[in-house]
Amino acid sequence: MKILTLDIGGTAVKYGLFQNDSLITGQFSVKDADGNENIPESICSFSKEHMPRVIAVSAPGPFDFETGTSLMKQKLLSMYGVSLRELLKEAVPCAEVFFVHDLTAFAVGVLTKMPHLLEKSFAATALGTGFGYTVMEKGKVLLSTMQSPLHPMWNREYLGGIAEDYVSTRAILTQCEKLGFKNDKIKPLADMARAGEESLRKVFFNYGKHFGACIENARAKEGFCEIVIGGQISLSWDLIKEGFESECKIEYTVIDNPESCALYGLYECAINGKEKYCNICEE
Repeated sequence: MKILTLDIGGTAVKYGLFQNDSLITGQFSVKDADGNENIPESICSFSKEHMPRVIAVSAPGPFDFETGTSLMKQKLLSMYGVSLRELLKEAVPCAEVFFVHDLTAFAVGVLTKMPHLLEKSFAATALGTGFGYTVMEKGKVLLSTMQSPLHPMWNREYLGGIAEDYVSTRAILTQCEKLGFKNDKIKPLADMARAGEESLRKVFFNYGKHFGACIENARAKEGFCEIVIGGQISLSWDLIKEGFESECKIEYTVIDNPESCALYGLYECAINGKEKYCNICEE
């Protein structure tokens, strides 16, 4: 059985094609050659090209996970108000289609890499454009009735603002620009920090401190015993680690290959049913 997994991100859609114990991974841009964003068309064209039996999609919230409709107005605008379920069923009529929150996919993927967490309570965090955070208890992600994380982190009050003001791509880029290092990507800035630019090293150190403080505050409320860290910014953990550990003493693991984690989580949901991994809680 051919299973197509699609993880929709801010700049690219990552995919995994699972068939006969083999896996092919890759990604395609959310924008076409002319620079226009048309994610629904790109996803449908890609799916039709491969004709899978199951299409499993993860997306950031707010999102209607029953109809596959994005409710987010600040980015990924080509998806807003569009039912991906209807479009995919039209493109690949024989396929089963389902949707989960991107953090649900990530957390389930963590279990495939770290099965010892199955009986524990742990937090899964995705450090990227925003501050992704969810809690998993005994193999089930704690979700709201909207199938989003029950206790999101990004909008929690922190230092007169919200957590995402201090733990996000925007937070790093803004602080670097104030120092005269303007860039729209994290990696070149991280490379300069590694090369010895102390002012940039301090930016990443402070990012780690804020991240650690937020996690320490959350642990007091949610009671998890371990944290798993992924997302694109986790690739700069060598610069973040010291700041994080100065504020947070919890046991943690940084995922080696964060890009594939959600794809494996989607595959598990396709094989076993997403209900196995979801605990819908009253808010």
